[in-house]
Amino acid sequence: MKFPSNQNHSDGYFQDLMLHRIHDILLVASPYDAFILEEDGRLTEQILHEYLGMNLSYAPRVWQANTASYAMDLLSRRSVDLVIVMMRISDMDLITFGTQVKELYKNKPIILLAFDESEIKQLPEDRDQFIDNVFVWTGNSSVFPAIIKYIEDSKNVKRDTRKGDVRSIIYIEDTPRYYSSILPLIYKETLFHTKQLIDKSLNNTQRLLHMRGRPKVLLAQDYEKAFPYKSKEEYWNNSSGYLQYK
Repeated sequence: MKFPSNQNHSDGYFQDLMLHRIHDILLVASPYDAFILEEDGRLTEQILHEYLGMNLSYAPRVWQANTASYAMDLLSRRSVDLVIVMMRISDMDLITFGTQVKELYKNKPIILLAFDESEIKQLPEDRDQFIDNVFVWTGNSSVFPAIIKYIEDSKNVKRDTRKGDVRSIIYIEDTPRYYSSILPLIYKETLFHTKQLIDKSLNNTQRLLHMRGRPKVLLAQDYEKAFPYKSKEEYWNNSSGYLQYK
Protein backbone atom coordinates (compact mmCIF):
# COMPACT_ATOMS: atom_id res chain seq x y z
CA MET A 1 0.00 0.00 0.00
CA LYS A 2 1.20 3.54 -0.79
CA PHE A 3 1.40 5.83 2.24
CA PRO A 4 1.21 9.61 1.73
CA SER A 5 4.32 11.44 2.86
CA ASN A 6 2.56 14.37 4.52
CA GLN A 7 1.21 13.35 7.93
CA ASN A 8 -1.82 15.69 7.97
CA HIS A 9 -2.81 14.52 4.52
CA SER A 10 -2.17 10.93 5.59
CA ASP A 11 -4.75 11.08 8.39
CA GLY A 12 -7.45 12.32 6.00
CA TYR A 13 -6.34 9.68 3.51
CA PHE A 14 -6.99 6.83 5.96
CA GLN A 15 -10.24 8.36 7.20
CA ASP A 16 -11.57 7.90 3.68
CA LEU A 17 -11.08 4.11 3.82
CA MET A 18 -13.48 1.44 5.16
CA LEU A 19 -16.56 3.61 4.89
CA HIS A 20 -18.87 0.61 5.24
CA ARG A 21 -18.75 -0.60 8.84
CA ILE A 22 -20.91 -3.08 10.77
CA HIS A 23 -22.39 -1.27 13.77
CA ASP A 24 -25.55 -3.24 14.54
CA ILE A 25 -26.06 -7.01 14.23
CA LEU A 26 -29.35 -8.89 14.48
CA LEU A 27 -28.99 -12.45 15.79
CA VAL A 28 -32.03 -14.62 15.06
CA ALA A 29 -31.89 -17.79 17.14
CA SER A 30 -34.06 -19.97 19.32
CA PRO A 31 -33.65 -19.52 23.10
CA TYR A 32 -31.69 -22.80 23.23
CA ASP A 33 -29.30 -21.84 20.41
CA ALA A 34 -28.79 -18.39 21.95
CA PHE A 35 -28.01 -20.09 25.28
CA ILE A 36 -25.34 -22.27 23.62
CA LEU A 37 -23.72 -19.22 22.04
CA GLU A 38 -23.69 -17.36 25.34
CA GLU A 39 -22.45 -20.23 27.49
CA ASP A 40 -19.26 -18.32 28.28
CA GLY A 41 -20.93 -14.96 28.85
CA ARG A 42 -23.03 -12.38 27.03
CA LEU A 43 -22.50 -12.48 23.28
CA THR A 44 -21.83 -8.74 23.07
CA GLU A 45 -19.14 -9.08 25.73
CA GLN A 46 -17.57 -12.02 23.88
CA ILE A 47 -17.41 -10.00 20.66
CA LEU A 48 -15.96 -7.00 22.54
CA HIS A 49 -13.32 -9.25 24.10
CA GLU A 50 -12.37 -10.64 20.67
CA TYR A 51 -12.22 -7.15 19.17
CA LEU A 52 -9.91 -5.92 21.91
CA GLY A 53 -7.73 -8.99 21.40
CA MET A 54 -7.47 -8.11 17.69
CA ASN A 55 -6.58 -4.47 18.49
CA LEU A 56 -9.80 -3.19 16.95
CA SER A 57 -11.24 0.08 18.17
CA TYR A 58 -14.95 -0.70 18.35
CA ALA A 59 -17.37 -3.59 18.64
CA PRO A 60 -20.84 -3.77 17.07
CA ARG A 61 -24.01 -4.00 19.13
CA VAL A 62 -25.93 -7.27 19.01
CA TRP A 63 -29.74 -7.33 19.00
CA GLN A 64 -31.39 -10.70 19.57
CA ALA A 65 -34.69 -12.12 18.33
CA ASN A 66 -35.94 -15.62 19.13
CA THR A 67 -38.68 -15.59 16.48
CA ALA A 68 -38.77 -14.57 12.82
CA SER A 69 -41.73 -12.25 13.40
CA TYR A 70 -39.87 -10.33 16.10
CA ALA A 71 -36.78 -10.22 13.86
CA MET A 72 -38.83 -8.65 11.03
CA ASP A 73 -40.22 -6.12 13.52
CA LEU A 74 -36.70 -5.18 14.66
CA LEU A 75 -35.53 -4.83 11.05
CA SER A 76 -38.37 -2.39 10.39
CA ARG A 77 -37.51 -0.27 13.45
CA ARG A 78 -33.73 -0.38 13.65
CA SER A 79 -30.86 0.19 11.28
CA VAL A 80 -29.30 -3.30 11.16
CA ASP A 81 -26.13 -3.84 9.12
CA LEU A 82 -25.88 -7.64 9.36
CA VAL A 83 -28.29 -10.51 10.07
CA ILE A 84 -26.92 -13.73 11.58
CA VAL A 85 -29.50 -16.50 11.67
CA MET A 86 -29.52 -20.03 13.10
CA MET A 87 -31.32 -22.99 11.55
CA ARG A 88 -33.95 -23.46 14.24
CA ILE A 89 -36.51 -20.63 14.22
CA SER A 90 -39.81 -21.44 15.91
CA ASP A 91 -42.31 -19.60 13.70
CA MET A 92 -40.70 -19.73 10.23
CA ASP A 93 -38.24 -21.86 8.30
CA LEU A 94 -34.88 -20.43 7.27
CA ILE A 95 -35.67 -20.29 3.53
CA THR A 96 -38.88 -18.32 4.03
CA PHE A 97 -37.24 -15.94 6.50
CA GLY A 98 -34.20 -15.30 4.30
CA THR A 99 -36.39 -14.80 1.23
CA GLN A 100 -38.61 -12.28 3.01
CA VAL A 101 -35.63 -10.31 4.31
CA LYS A 102 -34.02 -10.22 0.85
CA GLU A 103 -37.30 -9.06 -0.73
CA LEU A 104 -37.62 -6.16 1.72
CA TYR A 105 -33.92 -5.37 2.22
CA LYS A 106 -32.15 -6.49 -0.95
CA ASN A 107 -28.60 -5.55 0.09
CA LYS A 108 -28.86 -6.71 3.71
CA PRO A 109 -26.23 -9.44 4.27
CA ILE A 110 -27.56 -12.64 5.88
CA ILE A 111 -25.17 -15.20 7.34
CA LEU A 112 -26.28 -18.65 8.47
CA LEU A 113 -24.43 -19.82 11.58
CA ALA A 114 -24.74 -23.62 11.74
CA PHE A 115 -23.71 -25.97 14.53
CA ASP A 116 -22.51 -28.78 12.26
CA GLU A 117 -22.29 -30.01 8.67
CA SER A 118 -25.57 -31.94 8.93
CA GLU A 119 -27.48 -28.64 9.14
CA ILE A 120 -25.73 -27.33 6.04
CA LYS A 121 -26.66 -30.46 4.07
CA GLN A 122 -30.33 -29.59 4.57
CA LEU A 123 -29.93 -26.43 2.48
CA PRO A 124 -30.92 -26.40 -1.21
CA GLU A 125 -28.31 -25.77 -3.91
CA ASP A 126 -29.67 -22.29 -4.60
CA ARG A 127 -29.09 -21.16 -1.02
CA ASP A 128 -27.41 -17.96 -2.23
CA GLN A 129 -30.92 -16.74 -3.10
CA PHE A 130 -31.78 -16.25 0.59
CA ILE A 131 -28.45 -16.22 2.48
CA ASP A 132 -25.04 -14.77 1.61
CA ASN A 133 -22.84 -17.41 3.21
CA VAL A 134 -22.59 -20.14 5.86
CA PHE A 135 -20.30 -20.31 8.87
CA VAL A 136 -20.00 -23.03 11.51
CA TRP A 137 -19.98 -22.44 15.25
CA THR A 138 -16.97 -24.32 16.63
CA GLY A 139 -17.31 -23.08 20.20
CA ASN A 140 -14.92 -20.17 19.61
CA SER A 141 -16.42 -16.67 19.62
CA SER A 142 -13.63 -15.46 17.30
CA VAL A 143 -15.87 -16.54 14.42
CA PHE A 144 -18.04 -13.43 15.00
CA PRO A 145 -15.30 -10.84 14.30
CA ALA A 146 -14.31 -12.98 11.28
CA ILE A 147 -17.90 -12.85 9.93
CA ILE A 148 -18.06 -9.10 10.53
CA LYS A 149 -14.70 -8.42 8.86
CA TYR A 150 -15.60 -10.73 5.98
CA ILE A 151 -18.73 -8.66 5.26
CA GLU A 152 -16.93 -5.34 5.73
CA ASP A 153 -14.07 -6.35 3.42
CA SER A 154 -16.51 -7.54 0.75
CA LYS A 155 -18.31 -4.19 0.87
CA ASN A 156 -15.18 -2.02 1.00
CA VAL A 157 -12.70 -3.81 -1.27
CA LYS A 158 -13.73 -2.19 -4.56
CA ARG A 159 -13.58 1.40 -3.33
CA ASP A 160 -10.56 1.01 -1.03
CA THR A 161 -8.53 -0.72 -3.75
CA ARG A 162 -9.17 2.06 -6.24
CA LYS A 163 -8.90 4.96 -3.82
CA GLY A 164 -6.24 3.74 -1.39
CA ASP A 165 -4.29 1.06 -3.27
CA VAL A 166 -5.16 -1.36 -0.44
CA ARG A 167 -3.82 -4.91 -0.77
CA SER A 168 -5.95 -8.06 -0.73
CA ILE A 169 -5.60 -11.69 0.30
CA ILE A 170 -7.85 -14.15 -1.53
CA TYR A 171 -8.64 -17.25 0.53
CA ILE A 172 -10.08 -20.18 -1.45
CA GLU A 173 -11.95 -22.80 0.60
CA ASP A 174 -15.36 -24.45 0.18
CA THR A 175 -15.75 -26.26 3.52
CA PRO A 176 -17.55 -24.03 6.05
CA ARG A 177 -15.99 -25.73 9.08
CA TYR A 178 -12.48 -25.11 7.73
CA TYR A 179 -12.88 -21.45 6.74
CA SER A 180 -14.82 -20.77 9.97
CA SER A 181 -11.67 -21.81 11.85
CA ILE A 182 -9.02 -20.43 9.46
CA LEU A 183 -10.48 -16.97 8.71
CA PRO A 184 -10.20 -15.78 12.35
CA LEU A 185 -6.51 -16.77 12.32
CA ILE A 186 -5.88 -14.95 9.04
CA TYR A 187 -7.50 -11.79 10.39
CA LYS A 188 -5.54 -11.93 13.64
CA GLU A 189 -2.23 -12.37 11.80
CA THR A 190 -3.08 -9.64 9.27
CA LEU A 191 -3.99 -7.17 12.02
CA PHE A 192 -0.92 -8.09 14.08
CA HIS A 193 1.52 -7.52 11.19
CA THR A 194 -0.26 -4.33 10.09
CA LYS A 195 0.13 -2.97 13.61
CA GLN A 196 3.86 -3.81 13.57
CA LEU A 197 4.33 -1.81 10.36
CA ILE A 198 2.71 1.35 11.70
CA ASP A 199 5.10 4.14 12.72
CA LYS A 200 5.58 3.99 16.50
CA SER A 201 5.79 7.78 16.68
CA LEU A 202 2.10 8.13 15.80
CA ASN A 203 -0.48 8.76 18.51
CA ASN A 204 -3.26 6.27 19.26
CA THR A 205 -5.82 8.02 17.04
CA GLN A 206 -3.44 8.05 14.09
CA ARG A 207 -2.57 4.38 14.62
CA LEU A 208 -6.24 3.40 14.58
CA LEU A 209 -6.74 5.33 11.36
CA HIS A 210 -3.74 3.60 9.77
CA MET A 211 -5.21 0.22 10.68
CA ARG A 212 -7.89 0.90 8.07
CA GLY A 213 -5.21 0.34 5.46
CA ARG A 214 -4.77 -3.33 6.38
CA PRO A 215 -5.08 -5.90 3.56
CA LYS A 216 -8.59 -7.05 2.76
CA VAL A 217 -9.33 -10.77 3.16
CA LEU A 218 -11.62 -12.10 0.42
CA LEU A 219 -13.23 -15.53 0.70
CA ALA A 220 -14.03 -17.60 -2.40
CA GLN A 221 -15.47 -21.13 -2.39
CA ASP A 222 -13.59 -22.20 -5.56
CA TYR A 223 -11.30 -20.92 -8.30
CA GLU A 224 -14.28 -19.99 -10.49
CA LYS A 225 -15.60 -17.63 -7.81
CA ALA A 226 -12.09 -16.26 -7.20
CA PHE A 227 -11.65 -15.59 -10.93
CA PRO A 228 -13.75 -12.37 -10.98
CA TYR A 229 -11.18 -10.85 -8.61
CA LYS A 230 -8.41 -11.93 -10.98
CA SER A 231 -10.23 -10.59 -14.02
CA LYS A 232 -10.45 -7.16 -12.41
CA GLU A 233 -6.96 -5.78 -12.77
CA GLU A 234 -7.16 -3.40 -9.80
CA TYR A 235 -7.93 -6.35 -7.46
CA TRP A 236 -5.41 -8.79 -8.85
CA ASN A 237 -2.52 -6.31 -9.05
CA ASN A 238 -3.12 -5.48 -5.40
CA SER A 239 -3.41 -9.08 -4.20
CA SER A 240 -0.73 -10.03 -1.68
CA GLY A 241 -1.46 -13.66 -2.52
CA TYR A 242 -4.09 -16.33 -2.36
CA LEU A 243 -4.47 -19.26 0.01
CA GLN A 244 -6.06 -22.66 -0.37
CA TYR A 245 -6.51 -24.99 2.57
CA LYS A 246 -5.54 -28.62 2.01
